[in-house]
Amino acid sequence: MNTKEEKAALRRLWRERREALSPEVRSERDARLCRAIAECASYRYAECLLAYAPIGAEIDVMPLVRLALSEGRRVALPRTHGGGVMTFHRITSEEELICGSFGIREPREDAPLFEGASPSLCLVPGIVFDRRGLRIGYGGGYYDRFLGSRRIATLGIVYRDFILPSLPGGRYDQRVAALATERGILPTQP
Repeated sequence: MNTKEEKAALRRLWRERREALSPEVRSERDARLCRAIAECASYRYAECLLAYAPIGAEIDVMPLVRLALSEGRRVALPRTHGGGVMTFHRITSEEELICGSFGIREPREDAPLFEGASPSLCLVPGIVFDRRGLRIGYGGGYYDRFLGSRRIATLGIVYRDFILPSLPGGRYDQRVAALATERGILPTQP
């Protein structure tokens, strides 16, 4: 089995496991995970939060988005474009999000572009991560391309029991600096 096939098999398996969790369990875990992020130094010192609007059974970080907005922080969410390109655009309210690509809520096209504020923190979604900070997402490579061209603090967003010892990785895969879980923040290993 090659790396692409192995990733596809892992993506299916772990996505099914995440979707099998009850809405009550996911909601409780999501709330604890958001609290862990709100209490960590990377969040406290971030002037701008790069987040995402969840789809399906993805971990819901919107409470953290609302908190950051209420604290007067800059917040940006992604818009996807053709060819695996993703840009982040600033919002001032959750009500500014529209239904975009793949049915994902995203900022309007005319929302201000995030061009890199320092310090910033990027919340990186994934289906499953490993201890080194590699992830398997939905397979489009959007986050890998975005993060590959920037120096930015990153937190992988994952449930603790969805962290594996290792995952297959390719040369373009970007690692996150730490993993945010419902049990706290875990630094990644080299």
